[in-house]
Parts: sequence; structure tokens; C-alpha cells
Amino acid sequence: MSMRRHLIVAFGAVFLLPLVVALGQNGRVSKKTFTLGESTVVCSVKTFDPPVTMKRDSAASDQGNAIRCSRLFYGLLAEGDIEAAAALSNDPEKTKKKFERQQKRVGEEEFAAMFRAYFGGTVTVKYLFALGTHEMLILHDPQMGMDMAQFYEVVDGKRLVDEQESADRTKLAGLFGTLKNDDGILKIE
Repeated sequence: MSMRRHLIVAFGAVFLLPLVVALGQNGRVSKKTFTLGESTVVCSVKTFDPPVTMKRDSAASDQGNAIRCSRLFYGLLAEGDIEAAAALSNDPEKTKKKFERQQKRVGEEEFAAMFRAYFGGTVTVKYLFALGTHEMLILHDPQMGMDMAQFYEVVDGKRLVDEQESADRTKLAGLFGTLKNDDGILKIE
């Protein structure tokens, strides 16, 4: 096998195959190049068409892919189980403190209601960006009228809510900010 063929196979295995295998939902995966400030970012992007509705589904809630991890994480928060949700993070203590502060500020009932609303049938997943071991889900909430980003890190084949700063996470967050229009909607051409 030629060196070029090895590189093509390796690229597919590293960048595209994990997205295709991990996310069985309908969509197309492509390699995209973006300009971010003075640098270029190349990542895999999966576009969900139609978008995937975020519904509570305990059978489809695990750490096997970002959507399933999101369902699990936010489902636990909707139940008020901050400690179990924090265990799904790459920085459990930081996550626990953040959500405990939020729960204390708004009260237990309002806290749970906020996260139950996530599963109300209107929030949808539009895109998944992958860069190295980091992933960014782009969700749309029509009630808020804008897109949101969630960050995950793949560790030993499992997705963890990404609470730690890293170069790749910073690039993904920068892409989210750059690609949003003035109405808070992310557009990829």
C-alpha cells in the first residue's frame, strides 16, 4: 500500500470513522476547514438532517456518543442528581460546584424544571464537530431562539462533559462564536 493510501486510511480512521460509528443517527460527515483568527482549524462535522430531537430515553442514555451522554447528563440534572451528573465530567468537582451554585440560586424545583424543559420535544441537535478527542454538539432551542454549544471529551471510548480548558476545546468554542450570526444561529456553508 502506498504512503498516500496509508494517510487516507489513517485520516478516515482518526477523524471520520469515530463519528460515523458513534452516532448512528442520519446525517452526513464531512471534513471542514475554518479560519479562526489567524489560524486554520480542520475538523470533522456531522450535520443532522433532519435534526435529532432531544427526548428523554433511558435506553439511549450512556456515554457511547455525545448525544447519548447529553441525554444522560441533563436527565440526571432534571432529576436533581447533581453528584451523579458531575461524575460524567472530566472535572467532577468543578461541575458539581457549578450546578450546586445554580441550584441554590434558583431553588431545587426551578433547577429541575429548567433541565426537564430540555427534553420538552423542541430542542434539537444540528451539528457535531470533532477535533482530536474533543467534540462540540450544536443544539437549537426555538424557545430561546438560538443555538447552544455543549462540549465533550472522549476518554477511553466514553464521552465526558468537558469542563477543562484545552487548545482543541478553545478552538471549538471559538468556531461556535465565529460561525453564529447576530441572531445566535450557527450557519455552516
